Amino acid sequence: MKVGGGHRITICELVMKLRAITQSSSDIVNEPAQKGDAEHTLADTKRAKELIGFEPVTPIQDGQRKVVEWYIGDTGS
Repeated sequence: MKVGGGHRITICELVMKLRAITQSSSDIVNEPAQKGDAEHTLADTKRAKELIGFEPVTPIQDGQRKVVEWYIGDTGS
């Protein structure tokens, strides 16, 4: 079962949040969409709530920060 936070976020927003967390000054390069790329997605969490009681509680930036901390701790990078 795939779940999400129940709200839309763009790739650009994700990248900007990740740049802030990692204090990166890397350039962002926008390329034309490729065939099959989704313009947007939105995870509906109703079924996950019904089946397993899932409700999103972690804001995306907190989740990204935890992943970065785990990655750095696991790889030493």
